[in-house]
Amino acid sequence: MLNKKSIKNILNVKHTCIDNVTMLADTSIMIEVHATKGHQCRCGICGKKSKFYDNGNQGARTWRACDWAGHKIILVAPSCRVNCPIHGVVTCQFPWARHDAKFTYKFEEMTAWMAVNCSKTAVAAYMRISWNTVGPIIARVEKDLDINPEERFNNLVRIGVDETSYRKGHKYITQLSQHKSPNNA
Repeated sequence: MLNKKSIKNILNVKHTCIDNVTMLADTSIMIEVHATKGHQCRCGICGKKSKFYDNGNQGARTWRACDWAGHKIILVAPSCRVNCPIHGVVTCQFPWARHDAKFTYKFEEMTAWMAVNCSKTAVAAYMRISWNTVGPIIARVEKDLDINPEERFNNLVRIGVDETSYRKGHKYITQLSQHKSPNNA
């Protein structure tokens, strides 16, 4: 069996301790993990160190990680709740996944990258998830990448909008382009 350092490198996770690795009957691999001491008891929303509240009623939580050698990888970790001074009582933060996500960062990033290049159905089949899960994953990744959405349209002077249909029926693509920048005005 691989050692824990190799498994951490394969998963590409930080601030994570691996406790146990088990091969399940359906050939998926279950990896029991927990956050390192410095990354425990953090607010799941803002990430600030908070006071431990309780173990909650959730028990252990699970996340899907990227497949490895054709095997599904499932991370399992004990879950607790913390009392954040800003957000109140919330589930603690896990360094390998976004708040309220059931997938690791790397799994979601890979899914979003594939969605740029493939159809939702193809992405869902390749990643072995439901096709209606792809949209929320894309939204979470986009939210992290779009740091300042209010400033997205600053300095626009003259734009062009074009709409064309594709496929039969009413499927449309809208394209926006900037014709003139403030420097060229």
